[in-house]
Amino acid sequence: MTRTPAYRRSVGRAAIRASLGLVPFVVVLAAGLAATGCGGASPAGKGGSAGATGTPSGGAGHPTTPGTGGSVTGGGGSATGVGGSATGVAGSTGTGTGTGTGNGGNSGGCATACAAGQVCLGGSCQTDPCASAKGMMGCGGGATCKATCVPTSDPCAGVTCANSQTCVDGHCIAGCFLQPCAGVTCPSGQVCDQSSGKCAMQNSCTASCGAGFTCALTCATANPCAGVQCPSGQSCSAGKCVSNPCADVICNDGSVCNNGTCIDTCDCGSKGCGSNGHCAQGTCICTPTCPADGSRAGMDDGCNGKCGCPMGSMMSMSMSGCCTPSCPSDGSRAGMSDGCGKTCGCQSGSVLYGGSCCKPTCAADGSDGGKSDGCGQTCDCAKGAA
Repeated sequence: MTRTPAYRRSVGRAAIRASLGLVPFVVVLAAGLAATGCGGASPAGKGGSAGATGTPSGGAGHPTTPGTGGSVTGGGGSATGVGGSATGVAGSTGTGTGTGTGNGGNSGGCATACAAGQVCLGGSCQTDPCASAKGMMGCGGGATCKATCVPTSDPCAGVTCANSQTCVDGHCIAGCFLQPCAGVTCPSGQVCDQSSGKCAMQNSCTASCGAGFTCALTCATANPCAGVQCPSGQSCSAGKCVSNPCADVICNDGSVCNNGTCIDTCDCGSKGCGSNGHCAQGTCICTPTCPADGSRAGMDDGCNGKCGCPMGSMMSMSMSGCCTPSCPSDGSRAGMSDGCGKTCGCQSGSVLYGGSCCKPTCAADGSDGGKSDGCGQTCDCAKGAA
């Protein structure tokens, strides 16, 4: 199995970190590569641009596939993002799981820097579509308009990968990674948001992106680590160089570095993820099969659990199904059967005593300490007294 230094692997969007739920100093991969500087499999792609940054101490990543962007956010930011056959240039000490901005294949990869007023799209310098669309975009919070080339269809549609592999930009790579937009089909004029997996309106623009791609406008925040160079063993986070425990860690393909330790993205434990689920980045992703009417109460939910009852009901072993307790809120049936195998309780502040509800009579100042509370118990002493 090929072993690649963690700091030389390219990684995907920042959205993946939230879904993984790991502690800081984590690198997660792949989900969203297409939406963050990923191109097609065009052999005309050039080297990727400098990598973006994310949270402290990135580390492991996975090798990008042909046509994906040369963006980097793994510890140290150095990458081999490929656009066709060219090797992407080193990223600018990107870390964590920030969104890469390198371009390869149809998403960019221009041989030389573009002139003022131009951007690299589809492998060539073109007039920046944002120049005539800033008012339409209305980007706020320090974000600015950015034009990108996005695929017009799911490049992984019809691609079947082996176990412990994930399809990214139409190619199978080692590891189990989140792909929120996998299998999502959006109506005309909408695209799948890689961070949520939901369809959203597309702000189209005019540019030559090549076959299978179209120009789209987005709002992007400035990269605080652009141009920041950190010494060995450190990575840039929020514009500052911080210690990166994953800088010199070498992980097997399909694994990621978390705080200096390699984690198998396809390992979700011996129990697995149930008949409905799958493992992604070390976490089970599963949607239970449980009808709202409670008709499957007590049955396997497909996620290594059991289906519950509708709100207001409870599972009754004696009735072998869901049961709604018959207990008035006034406590009038306190101590009586709730009809579901249990006993009705009293109102808040009262207790069951002598077959009915009783409210203890104990002074709040503890002056009744040691006396009967009128409900079969003894009043407590004042706080701090014995």
